[in-house]
Amino acid sequence: MFLLSMQSLETVPIRHNPACLHEAAPTFSHDGKQLAYICVHSTEWPDLYSMPVSGGPSKFIHKFNGPFGRVAWTADDTRLIADPPVDTEDHLVEISVNDGSSRTLSFATKASWPAITSNGRLAFEMSSLNTNIWRKDLLHLEAPPVKIAPSTREQNAPQYSPDGKHIAFESTRAGDWALWMSDDDGNNLVQLSGPIPNSGNPHWSPGGSKIAFDSKFQGQGDGIFVVDIGERVPRKLKTNVSKIGDPAWSRDGKWIYFQTFEALGHHIHRCPTGGGNAIAFNTDLHSTNPQESWDGTYLYFASREVNHLLKKVPLAHPELEPVTKDLPRVSTSTLWAAVPGGIYFVPVDNPNSLSYFDFATRKVREVFRARTEFDDGLSISPDGR
Repeated sequence: MFLLSMQSLETVPIRHNPACLHEAAPTFSHDGKQLAYICVHSTEWPDLYSMPVSGGPSKFIHKFNGPFGRVAWTADDTRLIADPPVDTEDHLVEISVNDGSSRTLSFATKASWPAITSNGRLAFEMSSLNTNIWRKDLLHLEAPPVKIAPSTREQNAPQYSPDGKHIAFESTRAGDWALWMSDDDGNNLVQLSGPIPNSGNPHWSPGGSKIAFDSKFQGQGDGIFVVDIGERVPRKLKTNVSKIGDPAWSRDGKWIYFQTFEALGHHIHRCPTGGGNAIAFNTDLHSTNPQESWDGTYLYFASREVNHLLKKVPLAHPELEPVTKDLPRVSTSTLWAAVPGGIYFVPVDNPNSLSYFDFATRKVREVFRARTEFDDGLSISPDGR
């Protein structure tokens, strides 16, 4: 590292830290008296150091469990904001210069390149997919689709309430993945998951007063929670199975289905809505997204990680082998929805198309085509529209 005088253009090398193989990314404090920099080792992840600009020994501040690229001093020069290492779920990290303690900034998801003004305003680059929830009128297919509760972030897994007046969905609009609810037109947004991190995959109770959702870390189930939409206090579903997610309510309101995240695959269980011991179904490895048939006689689910094949098993005999006859393959495990007369789904060979499988005729018809591929989640309003 070097100091360059802007008056004389003289370049002076900065004292090398013998603890480092080399140093990089020097950053001035706002008062100009300190430099923060990255100390690179030969085999370990970099460390964060500071040193006086006037000369003197370097001070170790913080060790990361992954790579990071840029730091910025807070306005009072007591903390540093750093690019996220791999152990922080892509959040910016705030680090104390005094003792090296750190905390993640939950509002800055998938963020990098922080910069802070002298009066304390933070700017950063945010890398994110822009996925939104859309509604299509099935009775007037010529009408253009309508965007619901638009956001510049990611939004997935929309689910109509049983009365059709609300939509629950998952979104990163406030930072972390969280459970949100809106009116059916996208107005009156409220967040329902509270402090539960990485929340999503909502499913309404038959009465429409509660929503089951899950919390995941690195794709693994951390648990299922139930929230009353009036009370808005999530409570964890207590059962004898760990690492669970993707909940679905039974039609009679007595059970919550879920999948387990195991080393050898995903299996489907159910337990009472108030918690208790879980009952396993005889489903394949990597069975996902359970949904009861409208009359409550079958459990449908998607099998496999790619080229998902829909299967069903009779609820009266969950130990039987699942049935696959005539059921379609879907593009992803979340892009299908059972209704009284059939199944709406996105075909594996046409990810831009919504199709309908008719139980009576056992035939498939295309409903409409979207401009781009469907992303994640499909829900039909209770009136079928």
